[in-house]
Amino acid sequence: MLSGMATIAREEGIRGLWKGNMAAEYLYLTYGGIQFLAYQQTKLFLSKTAELSAIQRARLAQKSRSGAPVYVQVFTTVTQSSSVQSFISGATAGIMATACTYPFDLLRTRFAVQRDVKVYTGVPQAFRHIFRQDGVKGFYRGMTPALIQVIPYMGVMFGSYDSLKQLASWIKTKAADASFQPEPSTASSHNSETSYGSTSDPPYKKKTVGQILLGLEDMACGALSGVISKTAVYPLDMVRKRLQIQGSEQQRSIAGNVGTGSGAPTTVWRCMVHIVRQEGYLALYKGLLPGILKAAPASAVTFLVFSQTGALIERTRHTRQQHSQELVQS
Repeated sequence: MLSGMATIAREEGIRGLWKGNMAAEYLYLTYGGIQFLAYQQTKLFLSKTAELSAIQRARLAQKSRSGAPVYVQVFTTVTQSSSVQSFISGATAGIMATACTYPFDLLRTRFAVQRDVKVYTGVPQAFRHIFRQDGVKGFYRGMTPALIQVIPYMGVMFGSYDSLKQLASWIKTKAADASFQPEPSTASSHNSETSYGSTSDPPYKKKTVGQILLGLEDMACGALSGVISKTAVYPLDMVRKRLQIQGSEQQRSIAGNVGTGSGAPTTVWRCMVHIVRQEGYLALYKGLLPGILKAAPASAVTFLVFSQTGALIERTRHTRQQHSQELVQS
């Protein structure tokens, strides 16, 4: 990886390390907003569906001596699982965000593979060029593997994050139980309000140190979930990038020898087989290390911002409710 960075810097200059960054910024801004909005709405829908299915299961159990049908019991049990809800919500959010922002993902890859011949000089010019050369469908080359990839990728990311958070909560509970020692009421009252916050306090009352520790927990769980999901679906990510740079003959010529010439396969399966035959199985994981090094901090920051923003909204809502109650009482 370091030798690759050195080669890019030597042949293309330091700016070469940031090729495609502007398209990537557009991608991340729009992708993140759509992703978390869709995630929250889907999880809310699944939670309500689980509640309704539980009510339906109870009604059927009352009507029949044998209880509710097996399929109702299985559906209720599965939909009530927080990890399952997170997986489904993450996969759905990933599909929606990918479908809406894919042209920016395509441009990011096209900019990155440019060499001396500059086909694309800016985002607006790149949009015009691709439209003239390939039409609207040109913006969606490689989207099939992207959608196939994003389902397990985002599902595993959100599902593993939720599971890791539950594991962290379980570990903290066990550690607290193991270290608990009854003390006199006065001392207990004093120690319950440490800088970490009272254990009985709701999230919006947690003290600063407690919030910092919670933020570190969010980052650790987010980073690990990013590594797990990236590794699990990386071969599909490789295929997606190979298909993305199969544009016009001019673009193929400047991309170099990466299996995208005029006779290159154009479907997911054929592209994967082509890579294995020409370069071996390990070629499906080319670039995995820099991919992980990018995914880990990106996921850590993403989940930290997501969690802290949710906590900020909760604190703001609580403060407004308190203020409204005080106005009513006065």
